[in-house]
Amino acid sequence: MPRYTTRRLEVFSLHARITNGHVDYPALFRSLARLPDEERVYAVGDKLVAIPSLTLRDGYVKFTAFEGDTSLHPIIYNYRRGTARIEHLATGEMVATMTHGLINLVRREAIIEYNQSGAKANDVSQTLEHIGRTRTQWRTLKVELVAKADQEFLESINRFERIRVASFKVARPNPSWTADYEHLSEVAEESNARYMELALTAERGESLSARRGIVGYIRSMARETVAYIKGANITGLRQGETSETTVSLNRYIEHQRVRVRRNEDGHVDDADIERRITDYMRVRDERP
Repeated sequence: MPRYTTRRLEVFSLHARITNGHVDYPALFRSLARLPDEERVYAVGDKLVAIPSLTLRDGYVKFTAFEGDTSLHPIIYNYRRGTARIEHLATGEMVATMTHGLINLVRREAIIEYNQSGAKANDVSQTLEHIGRTRTQWRTLKVELVAKADQEFLESINRFERIRVASFKVARPNPSWTADYEHLSEVAEESNARYMELALTAERGESLSARRGIVGYIRSMARETVAYIKGANITGLRQGETSETTVSLNRYIEHQRVRVRRNEDGHVDDADIERRITDYMRVRDERP
């Protein structure tokens, strides 16, 4: 009888930038796809992320990422005998967790499987940036995968009666947002910044505006079709509560939960999870 598990498929906007000029996304991913599998690797200390499978077809990029600790040797426990041993791995091997993803290059939208112990979207973007810089001609490449806020994030903001502190962090890998946020962009540009953060605090006993100013910026950015708000936090008192609450954007990522098969080894079945991701992408592509 097939065994199943539940996976969360999260939605992100893809941004890429180079020092001079705009990024041709299909050309970039063709360069990455042509690399030998063993070269699509990024290591920081003992942590290693690899993207051995990356294919580009009809404007879609399908990939799998492996994340693991190169210094860790697994403990094998025999629950029938009550014994344990450390399994020493061969050179170049590590215990890894797989993450699946799909990117629509036209809409610059990515759907990535959330795996508690596997590579996250930030790991994937850092790896793509690193291999682009070191293994291809894209020497000044910067890549960001920015989570898309779901409707519940805005609904949570609406529950505040008084807002004491509000802050946001904006990714600046793509110049397309500068027309609407000219002043903020100019400061980031002059500072040669990758991110920009702004935090404002209300007067004692007062409240920040719930519709204008910084909270208005957060509301507006959270509604954008292409996400570029890297993080946002709002702290204050909500209706019917006596203690402060903080609403954080990273808890309100647009997503879908799906039921997927496990294979004979207990891992997620590749074909099934890829089908679920493709189906979710197709539904999103058909939206007006």
